[in-house]
Amino acid sequence: MQSNRNRRPLAFGVLLLAFGLFLLLGTDSPSVARAVLAGAALALGGGVILRWLKPMPAPGPAIDAPLGDRLTDTREHPRADFEVAFATALRGYDKRQVDELVGLGQSALATDVPTQCRVARTQLDTARAALPIALRGYDIAEVDAYLERLSAALAGDEPG
Repeated sequence: MQSNRNRRPLAFGVLLLAFGLFLLLGTDSPSVARAVLAGAALALGGGVILRWLKPMPAPGPAIDAPLGDRLTDTREHPRADFEVAFATALRGYDKRQVDELVGLGQSALATDVPTQCRVARTQLDTARAALPIALRGYDIAEVDAYLERLSAALAGDEPG
C-alpha cells in the first residue's frame, strides 16, 4: 500500500461496513427497513473500500496508449547529446544558476524556433560572464566547455 494516499475514504468505508454489520446482526429478527439499510451500508462501504484499494496509475504521460499513429511523436530529437551531469568541485560555479542557464538553453533548443534560440543564446552568453563562484559548485572547466557547446548549438554552428 502507498503511504502517501489519503486514508479517510478507507476509514469511512470500514465504518460503513461496521455499521451495516451492526444493523444486520444487532438483533435477533431485524425488520425489513433495518435489513435494507444494513444492505445499503454494506454495499456502499464495500464499494468505497474497493475503490480505495484499486491501484493508482503510475505518474506518466497523459495518454497511456496512443490512438494509432495520430498521437505518436515521430520527430527526431537530434539534441539528445545535450544531457549533462557536472562534477562537483570544492570551488565552482553556483549550481542553481548553472541549472537555470542549462534549462534555458535546452528548452530553446527543443523548440527549434530561431528567434527563441537567438534570445536564449544572448541571455546565456551574458549570464556566463557573471556566473558566481560558490563552495561545492559545479566544476568550472566542465561548465565552460558545456556552455560553449550549447551556445554554438543555439547559434546553429554545430551540425546536427
